[in-house]
Amino acid sequence: MKANRHLDKSRGPPKLQTVPCTLHPVKAPPLIPLIAGAAVLGALFNAQGLLLYDPDETMPARPADIGLPELRIVDTLAGDLVFVESWFAPPRGDRPTVLYCHGRTGNISKEAERARLILDQGCGLLLQGYRGYGRNRGVPSERGLKADALGGFDFLTKRAGIAPGRIVLYGRSLGSGVLAGIGADRPVAGILFETPFDSILRLAEDAQPGLPIGLFIGEPYDSMPHAARFRAPFVILHGTEDEFIPSRNVQDLYDAAPEPKRLCWIPGGRHCDLLQKGAAAKITSFLDIVS
Repeated sequence: MKANRHLDKSRGPPKLQTVPCTLHPVKAPPLIPLIAGAAVLGALFNAQGLLLYDPDETMPARPADIGLPELRIVDTLAGDLVFVESWFAPPRGDRPTVLYCHGRTGNISKEAERARLILDQGCGLLLQGYRGYGRNRGVPSERGLKADALGGFDFLTKRAGIAPGRIVLYGRSLGSGVLAGIGADRPVAGILFETPFDSILRLAEDAQPGLPIGLFIGEPYDSMPHAARFRAPFVILHGTEDEFIPSRNVQDLYDAAPEPKRLCWIPGGRHCDLLQKGAAAKITSFLDIVS
């Protein structure tokens, strides 16, 4: 805040002194780079949500319409009293139940391949919906999606009667950031992250070195402090050719977590094709281990 200035009129106008004056050329400030930098940062701040979330509103009438007759539509309730459509099937026998959170694009109906893989193992499954995705109203945000996932966890424990120690958290890409806090705070059976990242902020800083990105990233999805508090078996699946998440960000997340843990590199795997590159067998093996 600028200090207040008071003019003492009793002293009259100030006397002017003549002093030597040497003219120096004045360099104009680099306005174009400054304006361009400010525009980039402003765009990052204002458009982060547009870049981060890519929801699809197209949904089938029922899960059975896409080959998932075991699943039924349920409403999970977030802590901020937002209902979202999710899809649920109970486990067979003593198998665990998977709480699955998908990535930034699509909606739960686009996860039929992974859902089929999990259900065929006899495991229960909650495909967790997000606000603003599919038929769900609202605007997605980090706080909102994390509240949705916690509502899903509460649905499993309080309404479906599944013990926390029989729940496996499975987050793919953005879904890993959504579930990391639950993995740190709840006594779950296991944590499986596919194509995860350490934080959105670090990804942005690596992509734009030298810019104060931290001032403009309102939704950092920082999983690092949560990973340090994981107590369940933790597995990461990541492709060696992932075009979005650099290996160093994955390695840092893995290093932050305590044992027991395992980092599985999928040779030739990209961000969206790990099932076709051999990850399916590793997923089913992990579900067997934590059963």
